[in-house]
Amino acid sequence: MNMKSDVPTLYLDSRVSTEKQARNGRKGLEKQQNSENVVKTIEKYINMPIVRMNDEGLSAHKGVHISKGELGKFINMCITGDIAEGSIIAMEAIDRFSRLDLTRATSLTLSVLEAEVKIYTWCNKRTYSRNNMPDAIMMIMELAGANLYSVNLSDKVVDAAMARIQDALDPSKRDNQGFCPAVKGYGQPVWWADTSSGYVKPHDYYFPIAQEIAQLIIDTG
Repeated sequence: MNMKSDVPTLYLDSRVSTEKQARNGRKGLEKQQNSENVVKTIEKYINMPIVRMNDEGLSAHKGVHISKGELGKFINMCITGDIAEGSIIAMEAIDRFSRLDLTRATSLTLSVLEAEVKIYTWCNKRTYSRNNMPDAIMMIMELAGANLYSVNLSDKVVDAAMARIQDALDPSKRDNQGFCPAVKGYGQPVWWADTSSGYVKPHDYYFPIAQEIAQLIIDTG
């Protein structure tokens, strides 16, 4: 995508952190891209050309949307002067920008504002701009809250996953071949496993390949 601009441009940023959320229609990217708030944002900046940015399935807590996504490219282009002054980057909320630790998150947002590019969040109709103390205070508070929420949520997800794994390891839950139940909803299984039956079993095709790779590593160790 060519995001470079020579005139003030409206950049509409959408992001959900997992592929499941991205597929979840109105609760995912579709809600962000086609909501009434987005329509009103476009009307608010009706005279600006529009560029739509999409960081589907990229986490803001881990910063993947910065290292691999279009938002990271946009920030770098602000730093290099490839985004026209007076442009607007609009998103649902400031936590869509970053849930990294406060120092890193603040540095990223300031990189945009220093380029004379404003940040607009349509959930509260707030515009963040350079050298505006009330904006700066509010932005820092919201970024800190977003990071704290994400860390706490991450801890809860890990705890829930570990509890389900411990439950799956219960011998009484195994099938008649001794295979454990598959724990789904926390990422993809390893490539050499087959969970289509609801249990974790060696994949008919890939597991022998994995065995050969492991043996080669042992032999050349």
